[in-house]
Amino acid sequence: MNPVTELCALPFASELSVPETKQLSTDLINFRKALVEQLPQQAGPKSWAMGHVDRPSRLPHAKSPDGKAVVYFLAAGWDSVDAHFRAKETENFAEAIRPIREKMLPPIPGLEMKHVSFQMV
Repeated sequence: MNPVTELCALPFASELSVPETKQLSTDLINFRKALVEQLPQQAGPKSWAMGHVDRPSRLPHAKSPDGKAVVYFLAAGWDSVDAHFRAKETENFAEAIRPIREKMLPPIPGLEMKHVSFQMV
């Protein structure tokens, strides 16, 4: 197997209200739980880190109502790209990602999801 890290930028409208932002945080936590805790260990990610961009706090986004987006970043370690795609086919993944995708804007060009393999140098 060739371990990979999925790097994913998740853009959202910068005008989310406080309740919408709280719900988004809950949805992201539930997504992590669905993959890390509810999938069988061999099917889920081997590592998980999430955060958001602080500086700049808003990035340009043509499809956002005010032209700007807040961006959350996800870095998840997988045994392989195939393992990631198999996880995406599960009901747990589909149900947990649904409320996130409903709020998400299209990817920012250049910040689309990527799989990378880190190596010691």
